[in-house]
Amino acid sequence: MGLLRVKCLLLMWLLQLFYISKALTSDVNLTESQNGQFTFLVMADLHSFTKAVLPDVDLDTWKNTTTSILENIKKGFAPDSEIVLVPGDYASFGRLSNEYIADIMGTSNENEAVYEASLETAKTMMQAFEMTGFKKVLPCLGDHELGKQRQIDEKVFSLLYFQLATIMGCSKGGNIGFVVGRSTSKVDSIPFYFRGFADALAMNVNGETLEISDNINDAAGSMHEAGFDNSASYAYRYKNTMFITVNMFTMMNEGKTNYMIRTNGVGGEGTVSCSVKSKDLKWFEKVLKSARKDSTIRHIFVQGHVPIQHPVRKTRSSGQFFDEGVDSKFWKLMEKYKVDVYFGGEVHSNTVTKSKKKGSSLLQIMSRSNRFSGFLTVDVKNEMIEIRSLNEVGTDWRWNNNYKQNGFVRIDKTDINNVQIYSYGDLKELDDNKALIYIDFEGVHRISERQVFEMYDKQKNLLVADSQLIGGANATKCFHNRGSFGQQYDAQIHGVRLVKSRSGRGFAGKFTAESRMGIFGVGPFTAGIAHSISLWIKTDEASKTMILIYYGPEHKVWRKDTLLLMLRKGRVELQLSPKSLLKSSSTPMIADNLWHHIVLTMPKDSCTTSELRLYIDGNEFYFDLNLKKNSGIFFHTAGRMNFGSFGYAQSTIENVGNFEGLFDDIMVWSKPLQFGDVQRLNCKDNKDFRFNPQKKRVRQCKWLDLQRKKDEYCKLSEVKENCRASCGPCM
Repeated sequence: MGLLRVKCLLLMWLLQLFYISKALTSDVNLTESQNGQFTFLVMADLHSFTKAVLPDVDLDTWKNTTTSILENIKKGFAPDSEIVLVPGDYASFGRLSNEYIADIMGTSNENEAVYEASLETAKTMMQAFEMTGFKKVLPCLGDHELGKQRQIDEKVFSLLYFQLATIMGCSKGGNIGFVVGRSTSKVDSIPFYFRGFADALAMNVNGETLEISDNINDAAGSMHEAGFDNSASYAYRYKNTMFITVNMFTMMNEGKTNYMIRTNGVGGEGTVSCSVKSKDLKWFEKVLKSARKDSTIRHIFVQGHVPIQHPVRKTRSSGQFFDEGVDSKFWKLMEKYKVDVYFGGEVHSNTVTKSKKKGSSLLQIMSRSNRFSGFLTVDVKNEMIEIRSLNEVGTDWRWNNNYKQNGFVRIDKTDINNVQIYSYGDLKELDDNKALIYIDFEGVHRISERQVFEMYDKQKNLLVADSQLIGGANATKCFHNRGSFGQQYDAQIHGVRLVKSRSGRGFAGKFTAESRMGIFGVGPFTAGIAHSISLWIKTDEASKTMILIYYGPEHKVWRKDTLLLMLRKGRVELQLSPKSLLKSSSTPMIADNLWHHIVLTMPKDSCTTSELRLYIDGNEFYFDLNLKKNSGIFFHTAGRMNFGSFGYAQSTIENVGNFEGLFDDIMVWSKPLQFGDVQRLNCKDNKDFRFNPQKKRVRQCKWLDLQRKKDEYCKLSEVKENCRASCGPCM
């Protein structure tokens, strides 16, 4: 009995020990769980903090206004936020010459002045956030902090330096636009912009230097650098999350020559490229590898300035983007080490895209904060990340101090091998297989009915404009964009009325010489990335040269890298620059008062002029190439789409008039269109479409050149002159 009692007591003691151990473990897990939950903000392209060094700014008033805005955001919309990511362009040195900067900083040494101005703007920005309750500010360098653009005479400088200036990109990447011969002194001073930023980053609000750690697994709160040798890449761990900031600007050829290889997607027209240095890439992979070996790090966020994956929405932006895009080693490293989100700025618009690599859940999220007009909140939970976009609402054109949620993304990592992503609104994951722009002319709306970000009216003090000036005409109405780019790419119109379209297709837009139609959003054409256009037209005007589509910038002096699709005496012609008029002697005369379908497509990225494909009514035509140089197709990265006139853009092209006739179903893609795609759009012979079962039981329409089988075809009674109605998901 004694032995049995001892055994029972021992068993009871072991059970108690087990439950105590389990309770302690639960407490530890609970504590870890609680510590892992936090909120941070993302505020890209603030463009505000250069005012810290400008002579004509009332600093006290400006700082009080800025502090009030940040306090309102934190208290009213993100009270639990602890960290702020700033993905570049918090300041704007682009329109300031080095001489002017030296003058306002009170020194004759231009490089010293550039350093001091860079240091002061970065410190002021970080202090503004930290003094309103944020624990840590993690900024990134943008092109505006590096003195972007050519210099201008300080006599013509004003606070309007915030306005856009022209920057060019490359076939698969962008650049800053430090063109040799225009602003060599700006190029020489770039290292001093870097150094000012790096030194500000190594200080806290009291100016005390923080220690830099080489060990990525040090306690939360340590910082890790890549040397800060004109690099400004660093990592910061907070709780269970690693934040990595990467500098995306690299000096090329020591500023001695311009470089541009348009046919293979290398380089940019200038001396600074949007790329990551090789030493930074090595450091970046080291950080990622170390983070993934640490089981306590559950999330990895990376921030840079420019977009990597296309397409992205753009608004009042120069449209720079990363050299080599998703083919770059930088992007592939993020895919390899399962980065959760890459945050960026530059484009002044919100866009969410997902990696196309099989099994990857990497998201690219480009966002906007333009002078505090919007921001992202990110709630980090154990295996869940929730991101919300908030944008300014109210009557005043800026600083309403009130925001509304417009979009949402949830990343559910409960099953790390099957990450689930749910999104809606302006953060809805973009489907680039669909048309980005689709104007179907099925209804006219007032411009003020739904907001297009940045389309405000400063003179009337309106956040949402009720009119826009397009080509000298006042546009008060618009056609809604049904494509995946959404309302940011609504088409503003003047003098366009609705009439009946081709049979079974509802309405079309009737244009006269006084009509205007343009899209406020920038792009979507971007450098050498493949794009396609489809449209229906009807006209009987065979004596004039008329604009069908014009893509180009607002700057009248810019003549190259545009697109002008036109009718010359009823025949389709294309002009990409003053010396690249493309026409075909075999194209039909289509100014016959009948409906005709036109498709223009680039078969691949960085294609050459001779590779362009033109289809009219489903038939392919080849341009007569009498060009001195068969160059790579390259579009201005900050142009706008206009229909029937030059619209928002300006051009020096003469003897071209506005379109007179009917438009319908205008569509723009960021991808090549294949022969079958063209036929489905044209719907010329619906009997030659069959249903083709695909994976996951999704049906598609597919062009059929094989022997016909009756049961594979759309029934004629269901077609009704619209293959999309009968074949559904084919486009």
